[in-house]
Amino acid sequence: MSHWGKNLSLSVFGQSHAAAIGVTIDGLPAGEAIDMDTLQAFMVRRAPGQNKMTTQRKEPDAPEILCGVIDGVTCGAPLTAVIKNGGYELTDAKVRIVPKKGGAEIKYDVSRMALLTHGGIPVWGLYADYNNKVEVEYTRVFNGKAEKFKDTYTIYAAPVYHEVSGSPLLKGNMFDTKVVKVDPAFKDRLYLVNNFMQQY
Repeated sequence: MSHWGKNLSLSVFGQSHAAAIGVTIDGLPAGEAIDMDTLQAFMVRRAPGQNKMTTQRKEPDAPEILCGVIDGVTCGAPLTAVIKNGGYELTDAKVRIVPKKGGAEIKYDVSRMALLTHGGIPVWGLYADYNNKVEVEYTRVFNGKAEKFKDTYTIYAAPVYHEVSGSPLLKGNMFDTKVVKVDPAFKDRLYLVNNFMQQY
């Protein structure tokens, strides 16, 4: 939560791709009228999907006041309002990496937490330097209606990615590595993942 102000304090909460974002305003005097039509007009001005330069996501961005207002007038309690995620929700997501000939299949269910964290369906276990065939199944819920989908994608995975400076002293983009142990079924999709790796 982020917080500003003393006599009139403002706190915002929530995160991208979560169920909602919100605000709490503390210190408003009782008896102040809240014009919801004017507020909604301001919300429409910043809504996405209004031109080709912004995301084409369509969300209503309609604030819902939870407390602090009675019959359109502030009551003296902290005013708290939320804007719920107006997009569709993904559930029951499953991913399958179609194996190469003689390769090992990777198939997994995607948890709701992973869907919210990544803002979509994460895919891993791809063959390196290869156009992978990925099968994705999921249920999409929008306005209370649930629809099941099954899609197939082709995704190319690079052999190795590591940031480099372009210095002529570099002879490659990886330091010397030695594989100590690997399951034979996964020898053709071995990756080094290390976020502490030095950037040259």
